[in-house]
Order: sequence, then C-alpha cells, then structure tokens
Amino acid sequence: MSNAPHYAEGAYMGDVTDVAVGESKNGHPMVTIKFLPVSSVSSYLDDDGQVVANLTPTQRQYERTARIVIKADDERSLEFAMLKLRAAGWEGESFREIDSLRGSQINLTCSHEEGTGAYAGKLFERWELPLPPRKSEPLESDNSVARKLDALFGKALKLPNGAPKAAASTTPTTPVDDDGLPF
Repeated sequence: MSNAPHYAEGAYMGDVTDVAVGESKNGHPMVTIKFLPVSSVSSYLDDDGQVVANLTPTQRQYERTARIVIKADDERSLEFAMLKLRAAGWEGESFREIDSLRGSQINLTCSHEEGTGAYAGKLFERWELPLPPRKSEPLESDNSVARKLDALFGKALKLPNGAPKAAASTTPTTPVDDDGLPF
C-alpha cells in the first residue's frame, strides 16, 4: 500500500453517499459526510470577470469522509459550520434533517497533511467543505491621496520607464598600478 494520497490537493465536486450527526473523539458535536469525488474543479475569471469552472472527471472514485466539528462554546465554530453546510446546499431547520444532503453533489477541498504519532512520516488526505466566497465591496480611490502621490512622483511618472536613471559615477577612471598608485 502506498504512503501517498490518491487525490491531488485542490477543489472537487463530490456525490454525498451518507451523512450523520455524532460526536468527535473529544466529545464535540460533529457532522460526518461520506462522498465519492466525481470531478476536480479548476476555475478562472473570464473577460467579464465572472468565475468559470472547469470540471475534470476523476479516473477512479474512492469513498472519502469530511467532518465538520462544532465546538458549542465557540461562536466562530458555530458560524463557520453553518456557512459550510448552507454553501453545500443544506436548507434544514434541524440537524435531525441533515440526511437531506444525501444524494446531493457538493463542493469539497482536499489538502495533504503529515501524520502524527504512530503515523508520523505518512501523508494523508484531509477533506473539508469550503467556506462560501466572501462578498466583495468595490474599491474606491481617494483623489486627495492620488494628488499627493502625483506630487511625490511627478517627475518619475513622466519618464518612459517610470524610474529615474542611475546617476553616473563621478569617480575618475585613472589607471592604477598594483600598489594602488596612479601611473
């Protein structure tokens, strides 16, 4: 058996085969999702700035598991868990309805991690549900700062390459003998 992960790091689409709510080893609530990675996802921005996703079917599908551990006393943990589940398409109002994800196709990410303890030196796949993309506010330029920059860099802006040429050396180029004295 190989020590290397089967799937490369990156984004994937996966078919959910099973899902359940349980507890982690540390006693925290956890959502466990079993899935088959069906395609890798690569994306780029088109000429209009829209994200275009390319799906490449995986050669073989091996069942994998992703877990969302929820630390009940950690507000961010709760928020991130809900963001991930909602981005995966779960619309339930109770975790007793989590099985509604079964049969759906979800976005996942695969990363590689070093094992610890008895598994030190081995590389493992770590599968996670990604957070949804953040909303982005358009940037606005401050004209007063632009005027200050124009004043500071006015000369450089007018040069062809945008940077002043290096100053010529003012040291005379008199030949010197081995003792450091001019001829």
